[in-house]
Amino acid sequence: MSGAPGVGKTTLAKIVAAHYAALEYELVEISENVGGCLSDVERQLQSIIRL
Repeated sequence: MSGAPGVGKTTLAKIVAAHYAALEYELVEISENVGGCLSDVERQLQSIIRL
């Protein structure tokens, strides 16, 4: 998500996070080194697909 300061990016992210937390999803904050996080997500998806 991107946009000018003050348009509500953080507020929207907090609302979405709260919604999914209420549904008992495990939330993971990614604020730096997105490349490394994406590799982790890809590995997890591959293990799910193999099930």
